This record gives sequence, structure tokens and C-alpha cells, in this order.
Amino acid sequence: MFCTNCGKELPDGSAFCTNCGMKISSDPAKKQDYTTQAPQSEASATAKPYATTQAQDEANWKGQQASEKSTAAFSSEKKREDDANDIARQIIGKNTEYYLTQFGQMQQGAKSKMNWASFFFSLWHASYRNMWRTWLRAVRLPLIIDFCAWALAGVFLFIQPVASVILLMVAMVAGIWQIIAQILFAKRFNQCYMKHVEQKLAKHDHSPDPSGGRVVVSYLITAGIGAIIASILSAVMLGGAMMAFSGMNMQEDALPDTSVEVPEFPEVSQTDPETTTTINAVNMNDYVGSWMVDRYNSYMDGYVGFVIENNNDQFYFSANGVWNQGDRVTNIEYAKIELNYDGTKAGGYYEDDRGSTGDIILDFENGELYLTITADGNGDYSLSMSHEHCTRDNTAEEGSLYEPASAPETQSYRFYHEDHTYSNGMDSLSGYIIGEDYLWPTDTLTITDGDLNELTRMEVAAIRNEIYARYGYTFSSQEWANFFATATWYVPNAAFSNDMLNTTEKQNAETILAYEKARGWNQ
Repeated sequence: MFCTNCGKELPDGSAFCTNCGMKISSDPAKKQDYTTQAPQSEASATAKPYATTQAQDEANWKGQQASEKSTAAFSSEKKREDDANDIARQIIGKNTEYYLTQFGQMQQGAKSKMNWASFFFSLWHASYRNMWRTWLRAVRLPLIIDFCAWALAGVFLFIQPVASVILLMVAMVAGIWQIIAQILFAKRFNQCYMKHVEQKLAKHDHSPDPSGGRVVVSYLITAGIGAIIASILSAVMLGGAMMAFSGMNMQEDALPDTSVEVPEFPEVSQTDPETTTTINAVNMNDYVGSWMVDRYNSYMDGYVGFVIENNNDQFYFSANGVWNQGDRVTNIEYAKIELNYDGTKAGGYYEDDRGSTGDIILDFENGELYLTITADGNGDYSLSMSHEHCTRDNTAEEGSLYEPASAPETQSYRFYHEDHTYSNGMDSLSGYIIGEDYLWPTDTLTITDGDLNELTRMEVAAIRNEIYARYGYTFSSQEWANFFATATWYVPNAAFSNDMLNTTEKQNAETILAYEKARGWNQ
């Protein structure tokens, strides 16, 4: 038989031509026709080509089998791709065709395109697509810096305004950084989402990504965090404002009051709600006359007297104070005073003869009179007392001030008598004689800073040295040796020791040394 295509003689029963690969027809009529037309001279050569034809048939058969296997493998791969696409559609859900198209383009080398839903809806869109973790990683650093800068700016707003302005600028830069980070995240969202879908496919996780519930949760979380941050910032700013205003008040309190206006007094209700006792306004004329302070206040020990006068229905206050054995005298001349609205207090502004200024407050409580005098401390020394009870001075003439006699010069102690410490105004040791007296009862009484405040620097040093002189301490300073030589009780003792001092004397010596050191006197 021969090939109908090329005329090659073929063995009987061949399915394909060993020369050209043409499929041989099995029709007997056609087979007989080609046999008749074939040249007879080639019939003797059929034995050798037969072996070659059989090998070629086997090769063609193997090629056919390989082609069929390749077709089957292609069909299987196509089926797997179709299955993967079906699962991807299940994961992506809405807008599947858009994302699958973008995925295909990026797999062929195209760049990720801007995802406008991610750009405009930020975290909410990322939460809807289950990409919120990726979003947080993209913007967490500028978010943290922004929050910290705002918080610190609130703290320093009323304390250090310059630092607050700098922190606000840092917060603005962090805010711009956050916007840029969000834009970059939206630009590569499709690429990140493709990796996310591929990871789910690899893990055989076929759960859909779109979730409206996740969007609601993310909204509630962001709203809650925003409320917490707002509360913290409000609290911090309120605290800073309070600290700032407190500091301003402290500064105002430290400044002297130079106002010449009559101070205002708090209004008192006519009826006490707890006792229902009626509080009646006073008649200032009932308090015209001379008065004296009953007891000594913490700022000075001495006599304080004052006069209230009425001159054409205008009331005036005059006062004088004498303390430190007459060494210190202060006068207030004709300070104008007025009643408050309820008639329970009177007050005015004064300036004494020492240059100090302040307020005078008279409290009328159940027929009793109490005096308060404030001082700014600008003068050498000043009258100063708080709510001291006063009584009328019947020994003084109306309109004049009482002048007490000075304390006697000679006492058992030079600087202490009648349970009080007094100064003799001693500024040097020259010409001073002790005699039979002691300076201060340091062996039996505990001295305080209040006592030392009444004495001069030289008097404080003399009392300290007297503690040791009582036991015969030998002074290396000739000036102090001469000073205590004027005391009849001083006898030098070469065997002096600190152990001779009793507990009270040791404590007093330590108190005086600390007092002098605090003022830089013993350096």
C-alpha cells in the first residue's frame, strides 16, 4: 500500500505514513487504487523500508500519547486556576472583577494603582477588607508622635508657652506625615490586598473579607479612643491652667499692695442659717475712743494702742506700738476707715512713719472689737497682728495715745524679764558692762527663734558665748575676754569641758548656732 499524500510504499495495515505522517485511510477501494498506481520497480525494495516504517509508527504513537498527556495536564491546570479564581471571588466578595483584574495586571509586571476607597475611607475601608493590621503598621509611628505632642502641648500650654508652641509644631508635622503615610498606603493597597488573598489561599482560609460589623467596631473603637484622648487632653490642660493661675496668685500675693482704696470685706448674711441668730450692724460712734491690744501676737512683744475718731461723720484710725524696751516705736497717723455694707467690719489703708503700708481691719463681733493689721514689710519694722482682741484704754485721755514707760535697765537678766526677751540695742561690746546680771536664762529655759528675732546680732552672739563663760571658758578673742571680765560671776577655768553643760544649755547653743548660720553671721 502507498501513502496518498507522498506516494511512499507502506506496509499493509499502517495507520500513518512513515515518511510524511499522513493518516492512512482504511477504505479498501482507495487502498486498491493506490496499489495499482504504484510503480512495479519499487516492489522488490519493500523489505528494508518496513523496519524503518515500524520505528516511525512507534515514535508517532509516543508523540500522540505525549500530546494527549499535555492536553490533559493543561486541562487539569486550567481547572485548578478556575477553582482558585472561584475561591478568590468568595474571599473578595464585592468588586471581585476589579480586584482580579488588578491582580492579573500586577502579576504581569504592572504597578499597583491608587485605591480611592482606601484613600477616602482610610481605616474603615481597611477594616471592611480585613486589612486594618496593615493600615496600623503603615501609620502607627506618626500617630504615636502626634498624640504625644498634643498631650505634652496641653501640659505646657499654661506653664511654658514656648515649649507648647514647639510641641504644637511637632504635632502638625506628625499630622502631615500621617496624611502622606495614608496616601502611600492607598497607592499600594491593591498590592497588599493581593498578598493578603494569596496568603488566605495558601492557608485554605476561604472566609469572605468584607465585613460591615468590623467597620462598626472600628468606628466605635476610634470614637472611644478619641473621647479618651479628648478627656485626657482636657484634664491636662485644666490642670496646667490651674497650676498657672495658682502661680499667678502666688506672685500677686508676694507683691506689695500699693492700692490706696479701702479694702472690700466679704458680705455677711443678716441671718445665720444654722443658728438663726440675727447679726446687727454696729454704730461706729459706739467704738470711738482709746483702745489697747490685750495680748501679744507672734510678730512682736510690746504695747499697741490705738484711737478711733469721728470727724464730721468720717472715721479715722491712729495707732502707735512700742516694743523692745522702747527701742522700736511705730506710729500710724489718721488712716481713714469705713464700715462695710453690713456694718460688721470696718477697714482702711495705712502708711506708718517707718514706710510700711498695709490694711487695717476692725471686726465687731457680739460687742467685742478685734484688730488685724497687715504689713508689706517695706519699712524698717512694722505693726503686724491678726485678729487680736482689744479693750478700751480708760487711763488714756480721749484723742491721745498711751506712752508706756520703758522697761527698767537693770534686771536679773540683761535681755530677759517678765517672761519675755528684750533687746538693749547693743551693737558692739565696747563700753558694755555686765556686772552681777546674766544675759539670758540659758541654763533653765529653751531659747527659740522668736526670742532671737528680738535681739541684735551682737546680743545673739553674747548669749551664745555666755553659755560657755558661766563655766569659765577662756576666750581666745581679747574683745570677748574683756567683755566677760566685766561680769562679777566670770572666773576663767583651764579645766573647762563641754561636758560641764547641762542638756538645756547644749540645746540652746545648737539653736543659736543654727540661727546664726541661717543668716550668715558666723561664717
